Amino acid sequence: MNMFNKGNNIYNITNEALSKDKLMEKLEQSSVELNDYAYELFQSDLYKPSTITYTATVVELTLAEIGLTIGGNFGEIRSCIQSLGLLYCPLELASYIRLHKLHDKELSDRREKVLGKAPPGSITIFSEPLVNDDDFPKGFYIRTINGVPWLRGYRCSEDYVWDPGDRMIFTIEVNVTITL
Repeated sequence: MNMFNKGNNIYNITNEALSKDKLMEKLEQSSVELNDYAYELFQSDLYKPSTITYTATVVELTLAEIGLTIGGNFGEIRSCIQSLGLLYCPLELASYIRLHKLHDKELSDRREKVLGKAPPGSITIFSEPLVNDDDFPKGFYIRTINGVPWLRGYRCSEDYVWDPGDRMIFTIEVNVTITL
């Protein structure tokens, strides 16, 4: 796809098949902060990280770059990425993406949160929600605040509309290597 060859951020991220406890330990060792929604996701029995090691190729794009020039909600983003051959990111990949992008600079000099909008400088890891419940976190986003890397969970409704300039990470492909 041409959109992936225009200097967009493409990364190969390896899922190390760590348990939730080991993953949280690795984040803590790397000085990654988590918010309450992130802890809620990690503590939920619904969140079951894959026990299979794999490498995913992911791409960071704005909604406008995937064709949603006026923004979009979950359903519109889902339809759009499917038409482009992109996939959801497995939920556990968010932690590994945060670790990969540990030294990213803050992408916004605006520190204040705008109510009802994605925080300035945030990158949403577009994952399939674990449950259809607006009161349960939908997934993770990453952000650096005052030089501190964060992995943050978020809640929103299915009809929440992200702005066209909001940045998200999608999966291009997943490769599982089996060694005998």
